[in-house]
Amino acid sequence: WEELWSGEMKNLSLRERLYAVDPGLRCCGMAYFENSLLQWARLVETDAGGSEPYRWIAMSEELDLASDEVICNARHEGASVVVEFPKAYVGAKSGGDYEDLLQLAAVVGAIRPTRIVRPHEWKGQMKKDPCNRRVLERLDGTERSHIEDAGAKTHNVLDAVGIGLYCLGRFERRRVFSR
Repeated sequence: WEELWSGEMKNLSLRERLYAVDPGLRCCGMAYFENSLLQWARLVETDAGGSEPYRWIAMSEELDLASDEVICNARHEGASVVVEFPKAYVGAKSGGDYEDLLQLAAVVGAIRPTRIVRPHEWKGQMKKDPCNRRVLERLDGTERSHIEDAGAKTHNVLDAVGIGLYCLGRFERRRVFSR
C-alpha cells in the first residue's frame, strides 16, 4: 500500500506509458501518455439508471469497455495507472454524501491503480477554470488536439490530463505563501 501513495512521488520515466484517471460515478476522465506526451484523453460515461447502489459496478465496466481493457493489461505491460484519490467535498454538488464516496472508492479499487494522487497534491486549492487553463498551457498543439470535447464535463477529462502531467513532472502546483 505504501507504494500507491504519491506523497514523495518521483517523476515517472519519460519513456514510461501512463494512464491517468479522474474517477467518478457518472463519468470519469481518462488520459494516456507515452514518452511523456499525451496520446489521447476522453470522457467515459455510464447511465446506471435506477440501480444507484451499483453505480460503481457500471462505471467500472464502462472504464473497461472504453479502454478496450487497456488499463487491465497496462500493468502487465509495465505501464503505470495513476488515479486521483476520492475525496468528499462537504457542501459541494454531492452534498458530501459519504455513500457516494464509498462507491467512488470502489471504482478506484476496481481500477487497481499503481499510484494514487490526492487532489491537493497536484492542483492544490485551484478552482476549475484556472486549473483547466494551466493544464492546457502545458500542452502543445498536437497534444491539445488529442483531447475529446466533452462539453460541460470537459473538466473531468482535463483533470485526468493534469494528473498525468503532474506525475510526469510537467505540472507543478503553485504554492501561495502569506506575506
